[in-house]
Amino acid sequence: MVDTKNRPHESCHKEAACSPLHEAVPEQAIFQDVESAVVFLDVARKDIVFFQALFESYEGIGTVRTMDSDRGIISILSTPSSLGAVLEVLNSFKNPQMDKSGAKIENRDGEGAISWRFASHLHPAEKSRYVDML
Repeated sequence: MVDTKNRPHESCHKEAACSPLHEAVPEQAIFQDVESAVVFLDVARKDIVFFQALFESYEGIGTVRTMDSDRGIISILSTPSSLGAVLEVLNSFKNPQMDKSGAKIENRDGEGAISWRFASHLHPAEKSRYVDML
């Protein structure tokens, strides 16, 4: 993969305009080149398998890789043309009961909520290392 410059929405290709969902992704949590698009997420460790099963059920839009199981960092590897679908799926499972730091706020409905956030805390060197692992 060839890295693009890390400026906001630099990864959006000229032939495909950024969607509002894409614009909401912090630059530290996304990598995109001509052939691939990767979104990095923080998830609860217990939910890693859920995300793997979820994206397996949507055949062809993305593959989930566990980058750091101790910290709950996963990536969803997709293509630029499928990135919008990946973000739509993620948006449909967004738990509104999370604060800005990504900490889970106690769910009024009890257990079972799926908590995730974009991994916007990734240092560029850490992001680069994860991209190299793909």
